[in-house]
Amino acid sequence: GERSSLQVGPIGTWPAEGPGARCPVPAGATAHDLFGTTLGFARASDVGLRDWKRTLAHLRDESIRKFDRIARKSKVEFMSLNNRFFGEQITNAEDALRMPEEWPEMYGSPLYQEWVQTARRVCTSYLRKAGTPLSAAEEEEMEVVAWAAVYPQVQGDTVSHLYHAHQESIVSFVLYVAMPQPTTPMTVAD
Repeated sequence: GERSSLQVGPIGTWPAEGPGARCPVPAGATAHDLFGTTLGFARASDVGLRDWKRTLAHLRDESIRKFDRIARKSKVEFMSLNNRFFGEQITNAEDALRMPEEWPEMYGSPLYQEWVQTARRVCTSYLRKAGTPLSAAEEEEMEVVAWAAVYPQVQGDTVSHLYHAHQESIVSFVLYVAMPQPTTPMTVAD
């Protein structure tokens, strides 16, 4: 049914094999969990989107188009451009759906609407699997905050996403719709 879990489960520590095995503790150092953050991983193909490839392509293409429009208007370093791009988005997904005129190609798209519903299901599934009890009302009222980020290759500029926190979030996740090659490691810090 609609409330069934997607089984996007948490992991409490890095296993000997898998993503964590490629990021071992450096020789001579020790690592201790102070207050471990559980992590979960899911493939976009497994979260229930009708046509996940089309949805990801749409999210990617519209994000790049808007980013490029903003970049053409302002000749600034990447970090300032990234902040400007973020500032021009409606991050409360329900508000974005109510104001599609703010970015019609994205917020007015049925694919974005489906993505918002899917994002809520991913979050509630993860929380249930992690053992966090949620009432039906809490699931329905969960606020989805979503925005796009574009990280182009820029000669002579630092293109990075610095450490940051998602304050007041019960659960956070990232959907990567495109990755440059070679990829760089993701660092998660408590």
